[in-house]
Amino acid sequence: MTIPPGTFQLIEEARNLYFKWLVASTVAVFLGVLVEESDALLLWLLSRGRIRQYIPLNVLLPPHRISNWAKRISRIGWLILISGVLGEGVFEVLVSQLDSRLQAANTTRLEAAAKEIARLGGVSAQALYDANSATAVAQSAKTTSSIAVVESNRAKTSSSNAMELARTARQEADSFEKDIASAKKQATEAESHLAEALAKADAVATLAKGYENEIQDAKRDASEAKALLAEARRLAAEARQQAGEATIGVNRLKANRSLSNAAELSARLKEFENTEYTFSGVFADEESVGLLKQIDEALRRAGWRRAKGTHRFPALELFGKDDDVNEIVATGVQISVESVESPESLATLQALPLVKLLPPLNAAIALNLGLSSGISPQDAKAKLVNVQPGTSKIVQISVGKKP
Repeated sequence: MTIPPGTFQLIEEARNLYFKWLVASTVAVFLGVLVEESDALLLWLLSRGRIRQYIPLNVLLPPHRISNWAKRISRIGWLILISGVLGEGVFEVLVSQLDSRLQAANTTRLEAAAKEIARLGGVSAQALYDANSATAVAQSAKTTSSIAVVESNRAKTSSSNAMELARTARQEADSFEKDIASAKKQATEAESHLAEALAKADAVATLAKGYENEIQDAKRDASEAKALLAEARRLAAEARQQAGEATIGVNRLKANRSLSNAAELSARLKEFENTEYTFSGVFADEESVGLLKQIDEALRRAGWRRAKGTHRFPALELFGKDDDVNEIVATGVQISVESVESPESLATLQALPLVKLLPPLNAAIALNLGLSSGISPQDAKAKLVNVQPGTSKIVQISVGKKP
């Protein structure tokens, strides 16, 4: 089954939309838990003796009304919690289904490319067979033409012999009068043979011209067959190239990212030793977390110092208690850093050589260059360092999902 080119993009856009709704459902679960438990917090605050000492709650808010309010708030929390749990289940199933469709679409493209290669191989074989048949016809026509030429030569020889007989007969008639009648008869027969020989010669010449036309037709057919064979070979080469590109694309989707030049990157970043860095975010899957740990190991070997996380929600505890990394839904690896330069000159800064930049901007750009060339498979579009106004000296690294 052939899949239209635009279908791949539509499936991927739908998958990203469902994933965002999945994250929204998770947030709804969290809010539902907070609102559901807020009734207990309200009752606890109103039960404190100091609050009742200064505010006549028994007059303003009777106990039965406070209890009703608390129950209503709890019910609202339960509704939000139930909606979030249902949303998580539904959108998790939708995201999984679209991931399966993307995988099936790539497999279908590979199968279609393989079938096209097989079909073009058959076309090439048929074109080669037609070319060989045309060559055989041309050879046969050439042989027939040679035979016609031989027959023509024989006719000319017979004509020469007949002329010689006529000449001899006329000489004998002049010498022997009594044999004049016989000589005239022989001369007449000789002329008759001559006419027949000339007629045969003309017929053979006409036949030879017909064979020459057939030879030209055969040569033209052979030329066309060779052109078809060349076109078939070109189409087969294009199909093989497309199949190779499709295979590379599928392998890129399946392969996990890894830091292929970890040792080289550590040696290059040793120049910026004691630079402080932190991981500002990571996509919550095994592949992204594995790449984050490889980057962290390379930076520690280069002498860089990692700052602890900011304790935001949601987050993953990757380096122990009270040292977490925020969960994000972005794609690719992004390096960010703050600079005291004005916003108008930030774009100019990234165009300067590293030796002319101040830390930590120079270290951030060097790290971004090393990761762009060292992460395999590489992103289709390299990202620049995100420079923002500020005074922080910490280089921020976010590891999103694989594009």
